[in-house]
Formats: sequence, C-alpha cells, structure tokens
Amino acid sequence: MASETLSEVGKNTSRKAIVMSLPTIESSYVTHTTKGIQGFDHPGYPALRVASEVLNATESYLWRYIRGCGLAYGAHVSLDVEAGLLNFNLYRVSWQSLFFNILLTHYPRAQIA
Repeated sequence: MASETLSEVGKNTSRKAIVMSLPTIESSYVTHTTKGIQGFDHPGYPALRVASEVLNATESYLWRYIRGCGLAYGAHVSLDVEAGLLNFNLYRVSWQSLFFNILLTHYPRAQIA
C-alpha cells in the first residue's frame, strides 16, 4: 500500500511550508496536503469521492470562485486513499505577491528556497 512508502513528513503532516523559486515560470503553483481517509472500504469514501467530483467539475465551485475570479488558472482536489492523503492544488496562480504574503502570515517559519 502507498502509505507504507511515505516519508516521515508524509506520515506526520504538520503546518510546514517550503517555497521554491522557479525563475523560468511566471506563475505560482501550490499544493496543500493533509491526512485523509485510508482505504476504499472506509465508510466516508463515497461522500468524499462525490464531493471531490463536484468540486472539480467544469464550471463548478472551484472553477467559479477561483478561476472565474481570476485568482488562478485552476484548482483541483484529489483524494489518495492508498496513502491516506487529501490534496488541494492551485496552478498558474496570478496573485503571487498576495499568495506569498498570506503564506508568510500563516507560516512564519516557512522555508524559502
């Protein structure tokens, strides 16, 4: 199972952030990861699967409130039930300076690489 191959950071998620500079890219990308359910037989799996499909649908909530407002080109929620992780991704973020200010406000010890 994928959960057996996770590093210590993957097994023990916490309020940590690593910011890396990508000078050849004009946009920003961010992934937030937290512990989720583990196993396809978990009783919460059907509800989380439906919720992620609704959120990820074209012109649904994430599209309207993130892309539709011009905050980022896209957003995606993914559920990795083998690893027991839930991910929220933003890509081609157009508000980089606001993003970094929010990041450093909520994660004052963020590592900037």
